[in-house]
Amino acid sequence: MRYETWEALRQDCPLREGVWDRERLKEYLIQCCNVRFARPLEAFFANYREDEVLADLLFNFLLCDDYDGSDCQIGAAQVIRGLDRAVLRKKRALVLQAQKNEVFGKRPFGPKEDLSWL
Repeated sequence: MRYETWEALRQDCPLREGVWDRERLKEYLIQCCNVRFARPLEAFFANYREDEVLADLLFNFLLCDDYDGSDCQIGAAQVIRGLDRAVLRKKRALVLQAQKNEVFGKRPFGPKEDLSWL
């Protein structure tokens, strides 16, 4: 799916009636890498910073080899970075696993970031 405007992308919102649609979420994550949609998507995901179900889905995309090479993994790392720290503490093992990725863009946090809060 390709979108020309934020309004068009927003029509395919991945959250419907409180349930995350995996395929639509994947598209939103891919579009996070599109400069045109980066800010609106950052604002969208900021509304769900404390959503543990979303966190689980994001880590699934990020750590699953089936998505290797997909921009959805880079998008997932970006969104994970913005999650509430209390949620990330609960997912500590997954954060640390993601931080070991050889591709820096797939790491939620930079190599010099202090993760002592984790």
